[in-house]
Amino acid sequence: MWAGGFAVIIGAAGTVALSSPGQRSVAISAAAMTIVWAGVRWALLDVVARDRTGLVHAEVRGAWAIGSLVWAVGVTPELRVLAWTVSGVLTWLVLGRLGATRRRAGLCVGIAWGAHALVVIGSWLARNAIIAILATRG
Repeated sequence: MWAGGFAVIIGAAGTVALSSPGQRSVAISAAAMTIVWAGVRWALLDVVARDRTGLVHAEVRGAWAIGSLVWAVGVTPELRVLAWTVSGVLTWLVLGRLGATRRRAGLCVGIAWGAHALVVIGSWLARNAIIAILATRG
């Protein structure tokens, strides 16, 4: 599990390190959200997978950690989207190798990664709506 957590932190630190001085606050926010969402995905995956697949805590944690290794390269917005996608596929594959059916593993990953996607999309839509409202008042 530690390797997956360190990979997420390395990717988050790379986001900040590679940012321009004018974009540092945006990069820090993106890095913080990367770390927070890695934990949320793990917690959701742990609750859902143990309930639906019969896997034990250590197996689910291991699947999350292996899937999280790709986050080490998530240093740009594009690479973070790619890391998010690849980590979901890797986690699904590992859950399947550990004994979960393809359907159950897909459901577990879909819930954990889908929650992340919904919150990100909702936040983006809310931010843009606020910007549009403020732009019409100017």
